[in-house]
Amino acid sequence: MNKVIKKLLLPIYHSVFALRLGFAPAVQVLRAAYVPGLHSLKTTFSSQPLLMRGRTSDPIILSEIFALRVYETPATRIETIMDLGANVGYASIWYSHFYPYARILAVEPETENFGMLVKNCQVLENITCHQAAIWDKKATLVLQDASLPNSNFQFDVQESGKDASAVQATTIPDLMEMHKIKKIDLLKMDIENAEQAVFAGDVRWLKHVRYMQVEVHSAQANENLFQALKDARYRQVIKRRRVPYIDYWFEFLQ
Repeated sequence: MNKVIKKLLLPIYHSVFALRLGFAPAVQVLRAAYVPGLHSLKTTFSSQPLLMRGRTSDPIILSEIFALRVYETPATRIETIMDLGANVGYASIWYSHFYPYARILAVEPETENFGMLVKNCQVLENITCHQAAIWDKKATLVLQDASLPNSNFQFDVQESGKDASAVQATTIPDLMEMHKIKKIDLLKMDIENAEQAVFAGDVRWLKHVRYMQVEVHSAQANENLFQALKDARYRQVIKRRRVPYIDYWFEFLQ
């Protein structure tokens, strides 16, 4: 019962915080949380209205990013950003607002999310959209929805060769090579427990990263993350703790 009540009240909670964006945006966030269909919201973060799918996680994520400001924007020169698990594009748009001259690579595996990502980012020339899952090696993966109905964004990623929902997975080094990226000033990673495999693999790419914000989704992913960082010098901050999910912010020290 508590989970049901929490699910019903969560959109109201986020619409209250969305008042930071203005009264009209807050109303739109609340409306999109309960009413199906495609909704749009005008903000100062993009020259075109942001699209939200009604009765999905879209309005909640929008509120988290633009009103609660869950993603860091370091006051330094940022030239290259990699947004892994870009969802429908809100984080990439957020970064583009603060770093309009940065090159942003937005990577999202799920087809419906990717379609929304392209639509939301189409007027922002510094954002490149790339459809792929992130893994520790090239593979074909199955994205299995492990969330509540209509959430549209949380997935348990499992390797598989044959499935209608299969997507191609790539690695961070392969993305860097494909898009001719030599260094990543800011890496955002929210890839729904695929980070467990990523940090268990070859992590030599970490030496090319200046800042990293990552959400871990399991105890094993958390263990793999810090094992991967054992030889790195960094400053760490816990942004949010929602067991088993933890958001970390890392600044790597040269």
